Amino acid sequence: MSSFFTYDRLLEAPDICNFTAEAKRLVDHVKAGRAVRLYGRRNFGKTSIIKNIVARQWEQEAPERRVVFFVDLFAVQSLADLSLEFTKAFNMALSTKRKTWEKGLDWLKVLSRVRPTWTPPVDASDFGSFSIKTEAGASLVDFQTVLANIAALQQAGSFEFLIVLDEFQEIGLIPQAAAKLRTSLEALGRGVPIVVLGSAQHLLEKLFETPRAPFYHWGTSVEFGYIPYDEYHEYIAARWRRAGKSTTAQATRALQDSVDRIPESINRFADFIASQPGDFEVLESSLAVHLRSYLDQSLSIYAHRFAGYSVSQRRVMRALAREHRAVKVLGAEFVAAVGKVSKTGIDRILKQFLDDGVVYRDFLGKEQSPAYLLADPLFRHYLVRYQLLD
Repeated sequence: MSSFFTYDRLLEAPDICNFTAEAKRLVDHVKAGRAVRLYGRRNFGKTSIIKNIVARQWEQEAPERRVVFFVDLFAVQSLADLSLEFTKAFNMALSTKRKTWEKGLDWLKVLSRVRPTWTPPVDASDFGSFSIKTEAGASLVDFQTVLANIAALQQAGSFEFLIVLDEFQEIGLIPQAAAKLRTSLEALGRGVPIVVLGSAQHLLEKLFETPRAPFYHWGTSVEFGYIPYDEYHEYIAARWRRAGKSTTAQATRALQDSVDRIPESINRFADFIASQPGDFEVLESSLAVHLRSYLDQSLSIYAHRFAGYSVSQRRVMRALAREHRAVKVLGAEFVAAVGKVSKTGIDRILKQFLDDGVVYRDFLGKEQSPAYLLADPLFRHYLVRYQLLD
């Protein structure tokens, strides 16, 4: 990766294009102690903005007292996994509060049903480490116990917590998780800001829009939509100028469209162009050449990914790549395009792809019905170039 565009990692504030209005709303909601659900496609920069702008700004207003409790739920598949991530997050969050530890340990008396342990720092560069175990000595503490102790510390005035739960939709796939988590979050009381982030729209709908679901109509909604073309043009053009490349608004608009306007993919493709030798103008007509070069250099990565799917899954992928935005995915025309897979089989594969984040259901296009498309647009270009016969 060159130094012109950032991807594959959390973005710092200078590297984030737009979303300033959304970030301000999030800051205001957090300051007011509200519960917030943040929507947006994967790779739109949600986690970067929450961690590096919103949470950082909130914490810096009272760094000795304020604690950001951040949990990544992307890999959880069971209640035990949920407890593991909550335990790790609690240990990590309090391990960073070195000045609090130096002032005394009276606040540890607030903790219940756990055994806290503090390992002092070895040298000035070390924060030391804090951890909790169950009363029986097990390292895995139930997530409801973790949240109960956060509530106790908050109510005792020991700390102020900001709860951030990333990839929140995953709890909808774990039996009982949503109900238990809702109960524990409610017990935190008023004034504890909670932000949940999600990227799988169909799973989030089940959590927040199903009347009998535990999180039905929970929280204030903030959504990340597409960044305006002109603002991303300025962002791209400024970085290309540093690399000796000029361009036009028409060319950057075409680049954005070519990767479905996903910021991570835009940055990845734009960075590849910036890294090419020499000074030149990037025109709309030259984008196809750059895209072919990018795909040729990434061929083994995409080929290995494609080979990991079953024959039937690959057929569905090819059909989605060919159509780009497929609306009638169970219609006769699409079923025929897939070939040798029944309508029931296609439906099952699409549901699995949606759950796994391979396919995204887009409601923001011109179609009257939601469109199904491959979540990684550069992978789609690989399929079109190397896996389609026509």
